[in-house]
Parts: sequence; structure tokens; C-alpha cells
Amino acid sequence: MGCGSRWKTSILLVSALLELRVMCFGQDAVKLLRLKKLSHAAEALPRIAHPSPAQVKINRSFALIDQGARGLAHSCQGASEDGEEMFYSRSVDVMSKGPLFVSVDLNEEIDCGGVHAYYGNFTLTYNLLTGEMVCWAKLLTKSRAEELKVNLGNMQPIEIPGVASLLLQKLYSSGWKDYEDCTLDDVVDPSGERLTTFLLSPAPHRQGLSVLPANLASVSANCVLQSS
Repeated sequence: MGCGSRWKTSILLVSALLELRVMCFGQDAVKLLRLKKLSHAAEALPRIAHPSPAQVKINRSFALIDQGARGLAHSCQGASEDGEEMFYSRSVDVMSKGPLFVSVDLNEEIDCGGVHAYYGNFTLTYNLLTGEMVCWAKLLTKSRAEELKVNLGNMQPIEIPGVASLLLQKLYSSGWKDYEDCTLDDVVDPSGERLTTFLLSPAPHRQGLSVLPANLASVSANCVLQSS
């Protein structure tokens, strides 16, 4: 990829970050409460202490997601019809608690007796001012970006706003490194005719945004390692 494309992509992400910082000016971080585990192997999502009316919506969303996860933890135990041990485990890491976003990273391992076990990592990011899940396509104002809903495939009706953008695809491709059998062609159409859907999330330790293909963990077992 040429220097011009790299420059345009950098401007795209920097503009989005600057807009976010302007939006959160004067706001404070929230306090998050840790709850009791859903099961011995499944952590609960946190709740916002002393929530505003908008943040009450986030707590409700977390409660609904926990309700579904609790059901999986209860159902996916013991032996399957094939005699295999079923399981559900989930870890939760807080990535951001303000001033604009609350962002939590979830790692799930699920085997409820299907053909294949599910191993997934995803991030839930909510706007603390509105209580809504962040739609990243609306923030990437310097580029043509399409919003697409991504179903996580984890046996729960959770959809995360994804982004299809040529500039994001070029940025991700430029920094890709093959890992064993997980190659760039697995996750990005080599012909360029079809845009990959990406999931974005805050990356506070890098003071930027994390950009990952939505299908990274599903194309091959080795790609699960790339997504972790």
C-alpha cells in the first residue's frame, strides 16, 4: 500500500479519535460494580454505580446479556448425547469506564453438544451519554463507511455494530502477519471485490482504536489465536 493510502487511513482514525475527545470533554469516568459469578466458570458483566438515566439502559443491557449467559451456564453442563463433556465459561475484562465509553472485553468458550465448540472474543462498547451501543461508522466521518450488524454466533441474540470501509481494510491488511494456517486471504477478500466487516473498540493502552475483522475467529482454528 502506498504512502498516500496510509496517510488517508491515519487521518481517518485520528479524526475519529479527536471527535471522541471533544464529545467527552468535561465528563467523568464511572464507577463499575463487580457482581457475583454466574457460575463457577462464568463471570458476570459489571454494573454502573449511581447511573444516569442513559446509563440505566446500559445496566439493563448487561443484565439481559447476563441472563442469557446464565442460561447457557446452566444448560451446558454434564455429558452430551455423544458422551462429550459440555461447558460454558466466560471471562470479563473492563477496557474503559469513561469518560465517554464503557467498554468490556468478553472471552467465551462454549460447548453445548453441537458439532463444534465456540471460542470467541468480542468487545461491548456503550456510549455513557446516550446509553446506546457505539455505532463506529457514524464517527468515521472522513471516509465512506457502512454500518453492518454482526451476530456473534455464541448462541445469544447479541448484535454488535460493525464497519465496512475500504480505508480500514487497507490499514488492517498493511499490518497483517500470517500465523501458521491463518492468512490474510482467510479474512480479507484478496480480489478486493467484497469488503470485510470490522469490529472497532477503544484501546486505551495504545491511546487509539482496536480494529479486527468480525470473522477472524470463525475462519479457522488458528485465527482464534490471532484474535486473542
